[in-house]
Amino acid sequence: MAKLTISSISRFVEGFQEQRFSVGIDVHKRSFSVALLRPDGTVKSWTTPADVESITNRLVSLPIKISAVCYEAGPTGFGLARSLRSADIKVIVAAPRRIPRPVAATNKTDSLDCIKLAELAASGLIRSIAIPSEREEAFRALSRRRHQLTDSIRRVKQRIRSLFLALGVAEPAGIDSWGKAAVLAIEHQPLSAGATETRDSLLSELKYFIIAQKEVDTKLELLAKEQDEAI
Repeated sequence: MAKLTISSISRFVEGFQEQRFSVGIDVHKRSFSVALLRPDGTVKSWTTPADVESITNRLVSLPIKISAVCYEAGPTGFGLARSLRSADIKVIVAAPRRIPRPVAATNKTDSLDCIKLAELAASGLIRSIAIPSEREEAFRALSRRRHQLTDSIRRVKQRIRSLFLALGVAEPAGIDSWGKAAVLAIEHQPLSAGATETRDSLLSELKYFIIAQKEVDTKLELLAKEQDEAI
């Protein structure tokens, strides 16, 4: 991609300042690939470090009118979308499944991706997914953590049962509900050296995840209450 300079931008937008440009951004952890689509279909693209404030200021400083900026939703979150919105720039965060993909194999490059996103923004045929506030996004992150902990608890329980099965040891009564009595029975089940340490390690892991999940539940309840009060 060509290096972006003030003179190159001035030449590129000359004669089109009163018309609307579309922008596509291929977002990555360390870099943004940006495509500026002129009303006549000509494109200027460049790569810049992944700095949300910097790219927002850059777009605001351009002597043009921007119809919309489009980028694909992904692991980098919604900070870029909120920054653009705060600068009164329309932003489309496209769901990956809504972005047309070529049927035939092609050479995938960041340059082509950002151009495709700019073309989608210009077409008006793609809608943005809901863009959460910073607080909403944080709540979602904590909710995902809760699901991760639930899955971790399930996996540890399965490992304990697999250990007992491999050793030919009968499972204690009530293990299906994992009540306190069942966990206590597992803890005191006589096992051979090595197996005892494995069981103890798994139980310690289980207790950690259960405590962590309770802490997250408490925080989720508190955040939900604060959100309700803010409405």
